[in-house]
Amino acid sequence: MSRKKPGAKPARTSWRDIQQGNRRSGQSRVTRKRKLLLIFKLSLYVLVAGAIASGLLGLYYLRASTFEEGRIPAPEREAHLDFSSDGVLGADWFRETFGDSLRKDVREVDVTALKAALEKVGQVGAASVTVRLPETLEVRVREREPVMRARIRDRNGRAVLLLLARDGTPYRGSGYPVDTLRGLPGVAGLRIQRLKDGSFTRIAGIEAVAELLETAQRMLPAVYRHWRVVDLRDWDPGRAYRPSLVRVNSAHIEEIVFATRAVGEQMRRLGEILEHSQRYQMGQPTYIDLSYSGEAVIRYD
Repeated sequence: MSRKKPGAKPARTSWRDIQQGNRRSGQSRVTRKRKLLLIFKLSLYVLVAGAIASGLLGLYYLRASTFEEGRIPAPEREAHLDFSSDGVLGADWFRETFGDSLRKDVREVDVTALKAALEKVGQVGAASVTVRLPETLEVRVREREPVMRARIRDRNGRAVLLLLARDGTPYRGSGYPVDTLRGLPGVAGLRIQRLKDGSFTRIAGIEAVAELLETAQRMLPAVYRHWRVVDLRDWDPGRAYRPSLVRVNSAHIEEIVFATRAVGEQMRRLGEILEHSQRYQMGQPTYIDLSYSGEAVIRYD
């Protein structure tokens, strides 16, 4: 081995002699740092996105649970009915006729349609329907009052009892006591027309006949009590050339004839005739015609 001489200069090295591994080692550290930084950013994005999604999901469930707690629960049984009428109809009649409206959520009841259906019933003159939350259906009814009764034949030929209201509406009554029906005079000579929906055509002008009956009931109740049939074969409110006539068949008088005008005066004369006949023991008249103004035609048999 040769020794280096003292004072000798070190041998010069070429750039080719520099180890290439050192530069490769520096590039690897930079790449690793970039990769770690990228992974950190991606992880941060994932964490932020997860936090946002969790927050939105929690907010959704919070609002849903709050809505469920604040919502009025649907009734688990039929709606409570608050029904009243100024006549004979009661809550049982409503349940039997319109029970479907009580078997649903009261908030789903179409009050307009139910009111119209109620007022299609001939006995009902007017009705109001109101929903009171959470579960009450309020129904108020004003009824027509009958003044006469009639018998007609249905499509099967069976006899059907109809009641005739003061405004001329024929209807099938419901809920009336038997004594009330028996106390009404029957009506004859009147044509009652049935409509396709099962209801009946209103009879115009019948108010004048109703006024005559009401006046008799008020002024001569003992006489009115025995009236059996109101015969309207000569009643025609549209006839101008002669007064419209109402013939009444009584239990004690075969026929009493009235005009539909000045009924108060006619009742007064009828009372005087019956009192005069009784006082002077003339017997019971069988025919009295009061349709002539200021006069009366009386027949005794």
